[in-house]
Amino acid sequence: MVIKFIVPVVKYTNVEIDNKTNWESFFKNNRVPDVIIHLQQINEIKDKKDNLLFKKINRDGVINLASYASKIGVKQFILLSSSKVNGESSEGKKFSPLDTPHPKTAFAVSKWEAEEALKKICLDSKMSYTILRTPSIYGANADGIILSLLKEIAKEIKIPYVNENNIRNLIYVRNLTASIRFLMLNNKSENKVFMVKDAESFRLNEIIYRLAELMDKKVRLVKVPLKGLKLASYMNLSSHSWIQNQMEIDDNDILKTGFKAPYPTFIGFSEMIEWFLVNHKQEKKRRFFIG
Repeated sequence: MVIKFIVPVVKYTNVEIDNKTNWESFFKNNRVPDVIIHLQQINEIKDKKDNLLFKKINRDGVINLASYASKIGVKQFILLSSSKVNGESSEGKKFSPLDTPHPKTAFAVSKWEAEEALKKICLDSKMSYTILRTPSIYGANADGIILSLLKEIAKEIKIPYVNENNIRNLIYVRNLTASIRFLMLNNKSENKVFMVKDAESFRLNEIIYRLAELMDKKVRLVKVPLKGLKLASYMNLSSHSWIQNQMEIDDNDILKTGFKAPYPTFIGFSEMIEWFLVNHKQEKKRRFFIG
């Protein structure tokens, strides 16, 4: 018996993707791929005047690339989206890809509009889509809210919260890339929206205390009313909104395809803290951890 293995050739291309990118020129010098994985996005921007960038990059950039890809024979377009398409807080229930979208920020609206535009492009062509909505992504080179939280823990400042039992699902970047690789070779992913997360779920206090332990820092959570937590934004506690909201993910759909996140959260936390300590000049003491 002869067994044939399909080994994908993956090429990572770092290119500015917006509504004006000339893809015809780009593909003249590059082989047309079977699958395109779209990862570029503009995250939350403080200056509201820059919110047009969300539409330019997150929405129009996807439309521009997907439209051209559908014409040149690309078979599958994988789009990295966000659980914020479902809403800012799951509020006691799990977010599902079957939920009616409730994007509340300019960022979330741009991701939802990109999803809808991609679906239409694929419906009118032979290209299929796979959309992955993720919670906060962590690991080495973490940025955004996760990096802000690490900096707050490193300073050993008091961290305000409303409900320490809020569940915050996360996804380790290596689990995310594993899910993308899996869905590239799985026909069950065609024209589907998935939500993906780490296998483990943790409460807010568990996440913060574990990160502090790995960093060899003492951290204190201080319970405050919701209005007080909003006020914390003026005290440079930039992770306050992340701490306020619950984000629980229903990943049953992707589990049904046969995917299982291969890396435990502790491994991801450990790698992220190692990176943080090296790159942010925090003194590290030798300790042993049992995860």
